[in-house]
Amino acid sequence: QGILYQLVPFPFAPERSNGYQKRLETLNALIKRAARYDIGVFLYLNEPRAMDEAFFQKHPNLRGTREGDFWAMCTSCPEVKAYLENATRTLFNQAPGLAGFFTITMSENLTNCYSRTGDGHLCSRCAERHPWEVVAEVNNLLARGAKAANPEAKAIAWNWAWRKEWQDNLIPLLTEGQIIQCTSETGLP
Repeated sequence: QGILYQLVPFPFAPERSNGYQKRLETLNALIKRAARYDIGVFLYLNEPRAMDEAFFQKHPNLRGTREGDFWAMCTSCPEVKAYLENATRTLFNQAPGLAGFFTITMSENLTNCYSRTGDGHLCSRCAERHPWEVVAEVNNLLARGAKAANPEAKAIAWNWAWRKEWQDNLIPLLTEGQIIQCTSETGLP
């Protein structure tokens, strides 16, 4: 698993990236070691990560949907969109041998305004959008950033926990030549 703000500088709170150079060094060593055996290294990205109240005191415009003591960084916000694309581009520039990544956008982590709340309490920006638009956009931004640095990088969007009606609308919105990874039991009783 990779956490973007731990692998590249985080523009909103640089202190959260402390030690990223060492983590990149370790990742590059792993990539090099795996390459000796013709193995590609893929990261699991579950982004952007939710933040606490202290973060949003400094960046209230980035605040999305709340769950418990955390809020999503709203992916409908232009600054968050730019962060996702730029951070992934930086990561793939700094780890040029990285084979790719896969995403889970509907997981145990609050990562976008639809990732945990379903159709429930949304931020005002995402309430104006369909869930499949938001989820596709997150995947597209990450893939666009990676492929800007390495056009051969594989971007895999896992449909884990995507609702059937979301999935039918979401998949046609994916760009950048993404691969869809399907959960075998999706749609089965």
